[in-house]
Amino acid sequence: HAPPRVLHARLQARALALAPTMSPGNIASLLWAHASLNLAPSRALAVALQARICSTAAALSPSDLASLLWSCAMLRLRPTPETVTALADKAATDLVLLSPGRVADVAWALAALSLPPPPKLARALVARMTAVAPALSPQAAALSLWAASVLALDTGR
Repeated sequence: HAPPRVLHARLQARALALAPTMSPGNIASLLWAHASLNLAPSRALAVALQARICSTAAALSPSDLASLLWSCAMLRLRPTPETVTALADKAATDLVLLSPGRVADVAWALAALSLPPPPKLARALVARMTAVAPALSPQAAALSLWAASVLALDTGR
C-alpha cells in the first residue's frame, strides 16, 4: 500500500536533501522500501542516490549490496555505468560473504537488469554459485539457473 501522495513527495524531497551524506546502508534501505512498495523514486532522487553509491560503494555491507541490487531490479532502475563499475568491484570481493539465497538474489538482479557482469565478477559469481549450489532452496536454485542462462555465465560445461 503506497503512502499518500503528499507524504511521499515530502519524504522523497527529504531523502533528496540527505542523499549526498547518506550511508550505503541508508541508500539500500531507502531503495528497498521503494521496491517493497513498488513505488519508484523520483528521477532526481535516483540520480542522487546513484552518485552517492559511486562514492561509497566500498563501504557497502555484503547484505546491503545484495539488497541494493535486488531493489534496483525490482524497480527496473538501471544503474549508470559508473554505478555498475563500483558495485561490480564490490560484489566480486564480497560474494564469498553472502548466504546462498543472497547470492541468488545478486545473480537474479544482474540478469533482471540485463547487466552482464564484468569478467572478474562473472568468475566470482560462477565460483560462489557453484559453491553454494548444494545449499540453495528450490526458489534460489531456479533463480540462479535462470540468471546463469540469461547472463550467459561460463559454468564450465
